[in-house]
Amino acid sequence: MKRLTYIILLALTACSVKEAAPALRPELRGIRASIEGGEPDTRATVTKLADYVGRSKFRGGDRAIFTNIRRTEYPIAEFTYPGTENYEGVTFVAGDGGGWTRGEGDGAPERVYWTDAVSPHTFVAYSIPQDASFDWTREQEMLYSYYVGTLGDPSESGEIVFDTAEALEKEDLLICHDTGVRAEPGGSVALVKFAHALASVRVVVNINGFSASSSAVDNQTVVSDMRLLHQPTRYKWMESSAAVQPYGDEDSRRDLLLWIPNGSGVGSSQARTFTFYGITAPQPMDYLTTLSGENARYRKTQLSFDVTYPDPLNPQLLKTCTYTASLQDVSFESGYNTTINITLNHRDEQMVVGVDFEDWEFVSTPDQSQLKKNSTFLHDTSRSSVTIATDTEATEDDATWLYFQEGHLQDIYGHDGSREHPFQISTAGQFLSFAYEVKDGRSFGGQYVALDADLTFEVPWIGVGDASHPFKGTFLGGMRYLCSVKGSPLFGNLAAGSRLEQLQVLAGGTVDGRGVLTDSGEGVICACVVDGDVTLGGSNAGALVGTNSGVILASYHTGTTSGAAPVGGLVGTNSGTLVGCYQAGKVTGERIAASSTGVVEACLYTSESMTRPSFTETLNSGIASWCASHSGYDVYVYVHQPAGYPHLSE
Repeated sequence: MKRLTYIILLALTACSVKEAAPALRPELRGIRASIEGGEPDTRATVTKLADYVGRSKFRGGDRAIFTNIRRTEYPIAEFTYPGTENYEGVTFVAGDGGGWTRGEGDGAPERVYWTDAVSPHTFVAYSIPQDASFDWTREQEMLYSYYVGTLGDPSESGEIVFDTAEALEKEDLLICHDTGVRAEPGGSVALVKFAHALASVRVVVNINGFSASSSAVDNQTVVSDMRLLHQPTRYKWMESSAAVQPYGDEDSRRDLLLWIPNGSGVGSSQARTFTFYGITAPQPMDYLTTLSGENARYRKTQLSFDVTYPDPLNPQLLKTCTYTASLQDVSFESGYNTTINITLNHRDEQMVVGVDFEDWEFVSTPDQSQLKKNSTFLHDTSRSSVTIATDTEATEDDATWLYFQEGHLQDIYGHDGSREHPFQISTAGQFLSFAYEVKDGRSFGGQYVALDADLTFEVPWIGVGDASHPFKGTFLGGMRYLCSVKGSPLFGNLAAGSRLEQLQVLAGGTVDGRGVLTDSGEGVICACVVDGDVTLGGSNAGALVGTNSGVILASYHTGTTSGAAPVGGLVGTNSGTLVGCYQAGKVTGERIAASSTGVVEACLYTSESMTRPSFTETLNSGIASWCASHSGYDVYVYVHQPAGYPHLSE
């Protein structure tokens, strides 16, 4: 996330203060601005604010008002500068050359001194844009002050128009709430960070493959007038907080007309994108959940946009259609950007809108679009709720996960299942489709499947494949979580040659089979975790695997293991290999395996030594020793956690 970092220049000077205060302290005299960069997290639902919108630097005349400057711990009154009834705070004004000087305000201190150059200090401030319509008032609530701002000109009604980059900059509020500010060595320089306070929104409309050919008349398609409807425009910043929140009622809601830098789109005639930008008041999820009654409708974020294209029956005439999209419970976070991706296609000479919104799934109607949040939450396990590659409706437009493109199997992201480009699972629906693919006989032998999101099972699981249709490929968990797993084991059967890596499972109830990960494991399970109490319905059961004839390496279970005897803390029956695994919790049976004729090396269970480094060292040395004599295995490493269980390094 781009943050504005200030370098505070401090000079040692004599000062006259109360007798109890020392006579020599660093004086806060000036400020210089610099930028601390950072790559946006493109996988998250909301991505960090990048430099494509708002201010990336200050200009001459910009003001930074520090409403509070004090030592963080044990503040000294003589060296504390909060805003009072007489003045708003300590003001610094930016010059054209990049330097900042302290402004003089009514009641403001003539000089500002630190207590010392070693203790951490708290700096609370805001910097407002140079916009005459910017509305910013200070209120008092109990012992705390807060400020109320307004998006757009509060004296005007109707929609707020973002028609230039400057229009976005004028609304971009920056705040500082840093409790760890220290002087640099020598006591002359300190760093103070400012962050974007409002929420950014970006809407990307893609018409890739929209037209029939490079010479087709529908290459003239233009997307315009993107509006974010019924947005709150008033917001509040508490001085005790680092974030901004909505303020006021629905009377302050207005439509936002977003800015598009290139109205003709970017790219070739058949692969163009139209990108729109705007700034809105933050609406975090905890705010959306408070909306009820008449205001409950605002839990849906609505978009409206126009599409102009030649009439297929009379290309000399242009048609304009207005489309809307309704997004349920989409959060706009303070200082973050929410990106909405829209894809347009021609079908039967009509326009159809599809939306790809990261962790959201699109549901279409003829001229209306709606998004529902079911991608990371599994609500339904029925076969009719998903497609598999052999279904007739598994096309580029309608496939849940896999489909055939000119005879080649790929996922909806264009991955072919190779080691370099594994099939990607980002939603619960895709994971369910994966389960039915294996049940249908697609074993994924020699192919790779990667989990790219944390998923939550709100209903009992059905299992990936079954005893007659085992999984034979490689599943890469990426240290992501499958939460509240119950019902059938995660995999019906992991066949010889299969591999399950770096998956974390949170148990959520009774598992009817003999293991949470699989009933029967003949392949390799490495760096996998089952967390939480496990109750198993089958006999000869274990928290990880029922029957193991393969290799289980560097994996563990934390929680109680129970079920019909015999029960093992990790596996039920072991004729394979267990290396560097541990079990932490009570077991109504054997701590590692209910019965074992195979290899068990460096496997431990709960004891008083678990919190000691020696417990972790035993696991790590056992893994390293075994891997040294067995090729083809990665050496996974545990990290010691004082007063806690060891965890696997990523």
